[in-house]
Amino acid sequence: ALTEVFDREMGAAANNALFAWPVSSGYSKSAITLGYSTVGDTEFVASIGNAAPYAIYIKGSPWNKLIRQPAKQAATNIASSLRIGE
Repeated sequence: ALTEVFDREMGAAANNALFAWPVSSGYSKSAITLGYSTVGDTEFVASIGNAAPYAIYIKGSPWNKLIRQPAKQAATNIASSLRIGE
C-alpha cells in the first residue's frame, strides 16, 4: 500500500514536471529526478528534484511550479491516503 500511494502521487508529479518542463538545451529536463530511500527502520522518503545546478534560476520558475509545489501537494495527498495524522 505504501509504495502504491508513493508511486501514484510522486510518480505523477515527476511525470508532469518532465512533460511540462521548458526546454532550451534539454539538459535540465533530463535532470529531473525521482528517488526513494529509507531512513532507519521506520521512515520512507520520496523526493522529486532537478540535478541541474541552475534549475532553480530558470526564467519563469519551473522548479517552483513544476517540482516544489507539486511535491508538497503529493506529500499532503500521501499523508491523507495513508491516514497519517488522524
